[in-house]
Amino acid sequence: SYRKLFDEAFLKLKQKLNDDNSMNQKNNIDTWLIPTFQAAKLGFNFESEALYKLFNNSTTDSNTTLATAYFNLDLKTFMSIKYSSSNFNIVTAAPEAHGFRDGKNFLAKIPLFYSLLAEKLLKGLETNKFTNYYEFKDGTKSFHGKGIWYYDSLFNIFISFVGSSNYGPRSILRDLESQVIIITSNPDLIKRLKQEEDYYINHSNKLSRKDLESRNAHVNFKTTLQLQILHSFL
Repeated sequence: SYRKLFDEAFLKLKQKLNDDNSMNQKNNIDTWLIPTFQAAKLGFNFESEALYKLFNNSTTDSNTTLATAYFNLDLKTFMSIKYSSSNFNIVTAAPEAHGFRDGKNFLAKIPLFYSLLAEKLLKGLETNKFTNYYEFKDGTKSFHGKGIWYYDSLFNIFISFVGSSNYGPRSILRDLESQVIIITSNPDLIKRLKQEEDYYINHSNKLSRKDLESRNAHVNFKTTLQLQILHSFL
């Protein structure tokens, strides 16, 4: 299975990095590319299994960034982040950079829905003091970034998820998603992946739950009810 392939590649890379001579060997493999597929309704959960395993087995020497324009978590992903040992960054779209910022009528409410979801999720994540929340805002640009960047400084391993998923209940439970997992110890590739990660964070504002509470204070009961109904579709 893809889960077994992911486990084997991760363990092999750790073993190679623990062998002082392995990095000097000719034709040494320092990068793995693992395709994943998610279609829960058809019984395929390769992507989510790899995601949970990464978060649940992260170390205190690691740093993780999850980026999605549509920040909404299913329960299992939420719990994996809440109890993760990694320093965790979440990057999502500010309302002004949201893909639905120019939506008409009901669609105009979608950025607000995600702001309310973020407030609720951050309240639940407050017990994890290593979780940071950022909202991307860079001039007039809209934000559609998505991906995961994980770096373990102890083993010098970088893992990145590249593909279509937004890591929410819609992606995990409803939609068909496809990604590639990159596992590497290649210094140049690590540098490039880190630059990509840093770009998102450096063009974002760090916010707290109280910041979101203040922004969302005007929300009425009707909007709250609509969000409860639509939650799993966002």
